[in-house]
Amino acid sequence: MRLSAFPLLLSILTAIASHAAGPQAGTAKSITLNAGGIPPWEFSTDPGENWRFFPLAWQTVPLSRADLTDFELSATLTLGAYDFKMPPYDTEHYSRFMELSQFYYQGGLVLRENGPLSCYRLQFSVKEKSVALWKTPGNYLAVADCDISRDKPFAVTVRVTGNRFAVSVDGKPVIDVVDRIAPIASGRLLAGANHAAVTVRD
Repeated sequence: MRLSAFPLLLSILTAIASHAAGPQAGTAKSITLNAGGIPPWEFSTDPGENWRFFPLAWQTVPLSRADLTDFELSATLTLGAYDFKMPPYDTEHYSRFMELSQFYYQGGLVLRENGPLSCYRLQFSVKEKSVALWKTPGNYLAVADCDISRDKPFAVTVRVTGNRFAVSVDGKPVIDVVDRIAPIASGRLLAGANHAAVTVRD
């Protein structure tokens, strides 16, 4: 992963190398989330318990130790095996709390993260061949077609300037959007997976 216009590249690469030294190791500068096994879904039989999925939690690994503001990064992502499930709840009841479409995305990058209710998710779906920029807890800022496939690496470039987010996949612009309502000014960078094997490398 290459990060410019920000002085924490060394700490990010150190975080990647440190994580790679563990049981989910990839190459020296890569992270694979859930490489040791995809965690099972834990749905309650009680629809009243659906608050536990608000917002839908990802498995994450920090890529920065401090907050980022404006930055540009380039990385290669691979979405591998995944466990797709839909909650066993009445849709009308469940959708009061959470966008059901979130279950269709396998993972990606978490931008300007300040906790689960304050971040942006750049999320990818090989199931739906889609990319989205989603602002927690429940706002899609942009959704676009994205021709990606399981186990096939793809290059991602992200440029964040103020409240504008520009994203390219394999050199093709896919998202260029401005968050005009209460934008999140800064936060950590994370790699994230939604019950999937997701690899991020430079």
